[in-house]
Amino acid sequence: MEIQGDNNYVLAVKQIKTAILKSRYEAAALANKELLKLYFSIGQYVSFHSRNKNWGKGAIDSISSLLQQELHGLRGFSATNIRNMRIFYEEWECMQPFLIDKKEPLFQFSEEELNRQLPSGDLNDSFLIQQLPTAELENEWIELFLKVPFTQHRLIIRGAEVMEERVFYIQKVATEFWSFETLKHHLKSDLYQRQGKLAHNFQSTLSENAFRQKALM
Repeated sequence: MEIQGDNNYVLAVKQIKTAILKSRYEAAALANKELLKLYFSIGQYVSFHSRNKNWGKGAIDSISSLLQQELHGLRGFSATNIRNMRIFYEEWECMQPFLIDKKEPLFQFSEEELNRQLPSGDLNDSFLIQQLPTAELENEWIELFLKVPFTQHRLIIRGAEVMEERVFYIQKVATEFWSFETLKHHLKSDLYQRQGKLAHNFQSTLSENAFRQKALM
């Protein structure tokens, strides 16, 4: 049957294609969200044990090697990447209420251990989350953060030291679908300094040291 010129079928193909692409995007976004939560939790676990010297020298290398022996074909858990997970947690420790399920955390810590969690740095220099004035803004920020792939998060952490600059690039990656190479180019060309402003809905709530620790619920 000749259907190529039938507008009804052309419209059907267009709508089905749109639905497929939307579904794929949402599935990828959900997978990225869960991956970030996993990496953040592993980062917390590794940070606690390595920074508190519960593990000896070379522990991360050994753990990576043993993991890959236990789970053949496992990717993304090289010693370097596990260290990147630790950095991810330590740089965004303030995101803990949003990235770790308080009722069912992936790793269990006693109250004593939680109290021994080492701070990631001087609070005056930390990139902390301010209690945003509305639930809508808070939800918007979390949604943007979780849309950014881990590789881009790593690049932003390495390439942007100022909190506002990090937020700027997270917004850009999440809303303009920047690839790793596009982000790398804009970081190198210092787009933040040239463009110089956050999106309007965050301008009134973020500043150089604007993020403050959000109280745990």
